[in-house]
Amino acid sequence: MKGVRRPILRYHGGKWKLAPWIIQHLAPHHTYVEPFGGAASVLLRKARSYAEIYNDLDGDVVNLFRVARDHGEELRQALALTPFAREEFEASYVETTDPLERARRMVIRSLQGFGTAAASGERTGFRSTSTRSGTGPALDWRNYPDTLT
Repeated sequence: MKGVRRPILRYHGGKWKLAPWIIQHLAPHHTYVEPFGGAASVLLRKARSYAEIYNDLDGDVVNLFRVARDHGEELRQALALTPFAREEFEASYVETTDPLERARRMVIRSLQGFGTAAASGERTGFRSTSTRSGTGPALDWRNYPDTLT
């Protein structure tokens, strides 16, 4: 990822909007640790440190970052070819052992699900209509893959 323009996930407890304020209040540091990493919004927006440690108990989110690092273009293409569709959303809850597909399904749940709990596998409804944020979910989905470049 060249420059992070949005959070990689809509994730419960995400700090994307608060990250600038949090970063401003961080003490100068040599090592930065995210023990409850989640979508890593602060880590991805702060200046690099000598040592940065990311951890999360949710293996799906750790897998997503690993796939984004090692197979980012493949993930971007797979997401670009995935329609914004209720059937895709429902199918995203089916477990898979393929890391790329597992990451794709997590992103589908996160962006196509209503609320942020879907990212961690909890069943939610399909986010079919909502313009509270100024854009509709289908447009948000269409634009998402390009944020991974």
